[in-house]
Amino acid sequence: MKWLLAIGLLAVILLAIGVRFAVSRKPAPVQPIAFSHKIHAGDYHIACEYCHIYARRTSVAGIPSVQRCMGCHKITGATNPEVQKLKSYWERQQPIHWTKVTSVPDYVYFEHWPHIRAAIACQTCHGPVQ
Repeated sequence: MKWLLAIGLLAVILLAIGVRFAVSRKPAPVQPIAFSHKIHAGDYHIACEYCHIYARRTSVAGIPSVQRCMGCHKITGATNPEVQKLKSYWERQQPIHWTKVTSVPDYVYFEHWPHIRAAIACQTCHGPVQ
């Protein structure tokens, strides 16, 4: 049983290393709003699961809705030009069409929730996003 756990752990580590290298080699795409994980997760210490609400219960972590963002940005950063862009989506009742930055091959089956429940930090696979 221990060797099975060791093989599983090794597979997770290799997957994390592979994802890390694959993501780090691509230039960041232009997004409709200049979002910064450094500000949100780093400076303000907002937990990943606060915005990525589906990570605990579904196969994907999800992208926060405009409503989730506006929960804070009705008050915070109202004069920031990027927050003004966010507010315009909110007022038009339109979703933000983010450019996809991650992809997993069709043959890969992955779910976030078992890793969240096992208390594996998001940074283990996604790197120091903060």
